[in-house]
Amino acid sequence: MASTLLLIFLLHLLPAIFAPFAFRPLLWRLYLLLPTQTSHLRTTQQILKRDFNLNQTSLSQTSAQAAFSTWAKLNRRREALLAQVKTNTEQLERHEAAFGQALQVLAWLTLTLPLWWVQWSWAKEPVFWLRKGWAPAWVEWIAAWPRAQSGAIGVVVWGAACRAVVKLGGEGVGAVKGLMGEKKVSAGPEKVGRDSGEKSL
Repeated sequence: MASTLLLIFLLHLLPAIFAPFAFRPLLWRLYLLLPTQTSHLRTTQQILKRDFNLNQTSLSQTSAQAAFSTWAKLNRRREALLAQVKTNTEQLERHEAAFGQALQVLAWLTLTLPLWWVQWSWAKEPVFWLRKGWAPAWVEWIAAWPRAQSGAIGVVVWGAACRAVVKLGGEGVGAVKGLMGEKKVSAGPEKVGRDSGEKSL
C-alpha cells in the first residue's frame, strides 16, 4: 500500500521535474554533437555566418566609387551567402521542431503512459482506507472512484491529490525564485550607492 502511494506520487512528480520544455535547449545542444545531418547543417551554418561576416567587413571597407567591380563582386557574394544562411536557418528550425515533437512523444511514452496504465490496472486496488463512519456514503463512493471498494481511496482520487500537491509545490518554488530575484535586483542599487559614496569621500 505504501509502495502504491509512493509510485503514484512519483509518476506525477517526475513529469513536472523532467518536463521536455525545461531540458529541450540542453538536449538540443547535446543532439547537435552527434554525427547527424542536423549537426552537419549546424556546422555549415556556422561556416556560412563566418564567411558572411568576413564578406560584410570587406564590403564595408570597399568604396563603390573607387573600386566598383570589387564592390559589386563582394555585394553579389553577400547576397548569395545571405540566401544560403536563410535556407539553412529554415532547415535547422524544421529539424528543431521535429526534435521537440519527438521529445514530447518520448515524454508521453515514458512518463504519461505508465501513469495511465497504473490507474487502469490498479483501479480496483485501494490506496488506503478511510476510517469507518468518517465521511458520508456518497463521499466514500467518490473517494473510491472508479472501481475501488467503498470506504477506500482509489488510485484516481489519490492521483488527483498528488497532481494538486505537485502543482502547488511548483508554484511555491516559482514564487520563492521570484522573490529571491527581486531581492537581488533591489540590493544592487543600494550596493552601488554605498560604493559611490565611499569613493566620493
